[in-house]
Amino acid sequence: MGRRKKPQTKPWVCWYCTRDFDDERVLILHQRARHFKCGNCQKKLYTGPGLAFHCLQVHKEIIYTVPNALEKKNYITFEIYGMNGIPSEEEVEVAAKQLKNVMAAVSSSGAMQPVSNPLFPSAAQIMARINLLLLVAQDLGENFHLLALYLC
Repeated sequence: MGRRKKPQTKPWVCWYCTRDFDDERVLILHQRARHFKCGNCQKKLYTGPGLAFHCLQVHKEIIYTVPNALEKKNYITFEIYGMNGIPSEEEVEVAAKQLKNVMAAVSSSGAMQPVSNPLFPSAAQIMARINLLLLVAQDLGENFHLLALYLC
């Protein structure tokens, strides 16, 4: 009889779905295919903010969460690439509060209603979006650079 080998833990873990991988390249391919893939055109991007920016610029829609991620880890604001950029617990709590406030503001205002002609929205839709942007700017605080993702 030989020695028993200890089960090896896989060092690369997807932060969004907690799946284990043997290699970081495979983890990045998984993130691109599973979490950072555009639902409209199937383009694979490298980060959550990149996906949000792509959807805003190309498809004129705002996404607030990472697709196919666990509920507590679906925040689009984090720049995670492989195992780099994984946030601390405090940063996750702040992002959860921000997302909750933004979603409440979006649901209470008519800012995200479909626009019949996206190039020429009505005056009421413009005012609703301006009010939403002001709420988001107050909520983002030091992450003010993310406000660009909400501009239409």
